[in-house]
Amino acid sequence: MRKISATLVLGALAASFVLCSCKKETIEPSKVPIDVSSGAPYAADFHSESALSSDYDSTILAHYRTGRAGSFTGVGGIRIDYRVFEKSGGSNSEKGAIMLLPGRTEPIEKYAEVIRDLGNQGYSVYAMSHRGQGESQRIISDPQVGYVDDFADYVADTATFASNVVGAKSHPKKFILAHSMGGGIAVNYLHDYPNDFDGAALSAPMLGLNSGVWPANVTFELSQEMVNTGKGESFVPGHGPFNPNLKFTDADNDVTRSQARFGAKMRVFLDHPALQLGGVSYKWLNRSLKMGYKADKSSFAREVKTRILLFQAGNDTLVRNDYEDRFCGAAPACQKETFSDSYHEILMERDSIRNEALAKAIRFFNKLKR
Repeated sequence: MRKISATLVLGALAASFVLCSCKKETIEPSKVPIDVSSGAPYAADFHSESALSSDYDSTILAHYRTGRAGSFTGVGGIRIDYRVFEKSGGSNSEKGAIMLLPGRTEPIEKYAEVIRDLGNQGYSVYAMSHRGQGESQRIISDPQVGYVDDFADYVADTATFASNVVGAKSHPKKFILAHSMGGGIAVNYLHDYPNDFDGAALSAPMLGLNSGVWPANVTFELSQEMVNTGKGESFVPGHGPFNPNLKFTDADNDVTRSQARFGAKMRVFLDHPALQLGGVSYKWLNRSLKMGYKADKSSFAREVKTRILLFQAGNDTLVRNDYEDRFCGAAPACQKETFSDSYHEILMERDSIRNEALAKAIRFFNKLKR
């Protein structure tokens, strides 16, 4: 996904911020950070990118296909698909359940390697495909356009998934693992439903849009004008359909420096063209910015009281780290881990980054008490 350039005001990747006016009883966790710096599991306990080319089919995809596929009806009658990977024996053997929320454009299958690693650490995984992308139903006629009517729809879908699917069985503990847009959705969900999960690990959450040299308010006003004139379903400038010819060395690959994991991602999209999604629409961008104004307020962050481990990418060009800093500084139970050499997709990065992030997330989950 592309950044906004100085000449293309609206050619940006928009971050996702969902506004909901829900108010529920909150919890008061300790502000003392949990030590995730060392101990089991270790980075070496997770799958290596060097093995992807040899065991992707026999190991990664084979495990992915054991997942139980399902769907439910989301806001406005949109079909939301999901996949469940339960530990054998149910709650008697699992350490807990992890609700996995991918980023924009990402199908569940892109996380096949991550899902297997989480299962090997004793966790059941409940992965959801957001409306309008991945395995779920598209919202408008052009399946390549990233579109949403309201970011609150993402949060409402997530609430249904958490209640009716993740919550259908009893679990020792429940956690969220979310990336990018999924992280923005998770933050808003936790704001509105503070007692549902024991903790969350957020990878480069979209809490601020990188709009280049253009202020967000300029981008917002221009996108609002395009929505008002009936162009809400159109691509913003610089965006278009999915590029099947994207190469690892292309400038547009600004999300990972793991060639093996980049290749695995492209294979998912090329093997399953129906999963492909292109750039964002004017309405998607507009709704993202509109909700972002709310999410960036310290008063909002102070009401997100669930334990959060926030992973920040030092080389992130898609979301703004200063927004993450402000949120984590204001949220009463947020702690931050920075990967200075990482690009946006921390969970799809080189082993030295990706596996250390997963190890820290599992240490965090293992140490949290219900």
